[in-house]
Amino acid sequence: MAEEIELKLALAPDLVGALRRDPTLKAQALKRPVTRRLFSIYYDTPDLRLSRAGMALRVRQVGKRFIQTLKVAGAEGGGLQQHAEFEQAVPSEQPDLMQITDPAMLRFLKKQKIANRLVPVFSTDIKRRSWLLGIGGAEIEVALDDGEIQSGAHRMPLTELELELKLGAKEALYDLAIDLAGRWPFRIEWQTKAARGYRLFVGGESVPRRGSPITIERDATAKSAFGDIARACLAQFSANEVAAERGEDPEGVHQARVALRRLRALVTAYRHLMSDDVHGWLSGELRWLQQELSPARDWDVFADYTLPPILNRLPEELALEHLKGEAEILRREAYNTVRALFTSPRYTLLLLKMGRVLEAGNWQAPAGSPEAEPLEEPIKRFADRLLAFRHRRLRKFGKKRASLSESELHRLRLLGKKMRYSADFFRSLYPEKQVRRYFAAVAELQDRLGSINDAVVTHGLLQKLERRMPDSAEAAHAVGLVRGWQAARIEHDLQGFAAVWEHFAEAKPFWGKVRTVGKDAI
Repeated sequence: MAEEIELKLALAPDLVGALRRDPTLKAQALKRPVTRRLFSIYYDTPDLRLSRAGMALRVRQVGKRFIQTLKVAGAEGGGLQQHAEFEQAVPSEQPDLMQITDPAMLRFLKKQKIANRLVPVFSTDIKRRSWLLGIGGAEIEVALDDGEIQSGAHRMPLTELELELKLGAKEALYDLAIDLAGRWPFRIEWQTKAARGYRLFVGGESVPRRGSPITIERDATAKSAFGDIARACLAQFSANEVAAERGEDPEGVHQARVALRRLRALVTAYRHLMSDDVHGWLSGELRWLQQELSPARDWDVFADYTLPPILNRLPEELALEHLKGEAEILRREAYNTVRALFTSPRYTLLLLKMGRVLEAGNWQAPAGSPEAEPLEEPIKRFADRLLAFRHRRLRKFGKKRASLSESELHRLRLLGKKMRYSADFFRSLYPEKQVRRYFAAVAELQDRLGSINDAVVTHGLLQKLERRMPDSAEAAHAVGLVRGWQAARIEHDLQGFAAVWEHFAEAKPFWGKVRTVGKDAI
């Protein structure tokens, strides 16, 4: 079994010829480039058991030879695709799983009764030009692939630059990708060829995806846990890029923003353990990403959740219909901003640089400094201290709940959200039953204050809509109806807020006791 570590960069087909003459590909080549045609057939059972298990089986024809490869998905995040790979020569294009020598893999395949049920599901036909480059002591195979994926009558073009690490450190892949992305309009290709082939086979589009549970080993350090959590956040973000760009399902942008908020909460939690340069750069870039995505989400909420109940109650109000029409125009403009974001060089370079920082581990405070010492401590000790600090801060602010303004209640909700994200990062370290109870109390607190959040966001949206409507009297009337509706909802929610707060205040912390939870606790 071998491990495959690669990074894929998508590009427009009309750039293939020019890219072959890139100066880095010429200057760093260790030997002459090779051009080959690769035809591969991917197999699975009719019910796609291999795909559901995170596997992909192909037989590739290279000249007169046939190579069978079974790939098993590994870690993801930061753009890297890592797989365990079982590869053998076979006599024809038909797979032969008995050629696999790994005992554990053979037991799995036999248990699932896969060998006798395999059928072709899709194929790839690619012209590949490849270089072997020497980059900073590493060896990287660069493959420029131009071709297509085919499943039945359906076809999907495929043009990408695949960087595969053959020898050396992972950050060398990012160094090369950053160098190339500075000259070419690349996008990170998050999906493997197999994943795209399966999507073509089932006839579906990429759907929004929630974040997967984060599992942290109990012997992890605070430093290693940061990398694990950050990669999980980036994996959630990347899984929603296509859906967010397409703009047909509001959940795509929503889940992308959730991933960013989680990542920003992580950076805040590790603030005092990070180098000032990396923290300043990363905080600023993540804030920029959030700002580019937020308008689309704000208009989604307004158009799909805020307005419909008001329109249902007041169907005769044409002013509200006109308001809705203007809102839809601004929503489309916001999604144009999202699409421009995903194709911008700044976006691609940001993600590549983030991936490199995580792989190189050079985000932390200088080694030997007092700030860096907590990074080597057991993760549970760090998590106990962080969670106690967040909890104490939330409770202290909430004690003034009776006198808090709407903007301050909005801030209280944000503090609850940070607490929830922090707890979610480390929940695998604690008894699930206790964590679940605490989560329920924090979620109830956030939900009760949801109308406050909607009102804060809606206030700015209504100002924009009012300026767009030609009839100022009609605009004022429509805006007044929305604000009156929200005021009534806020009043309703706040009536039960005291009981919700008491429920949260009684929630038993699930983390261990710590000696101090002051400003130096984290």
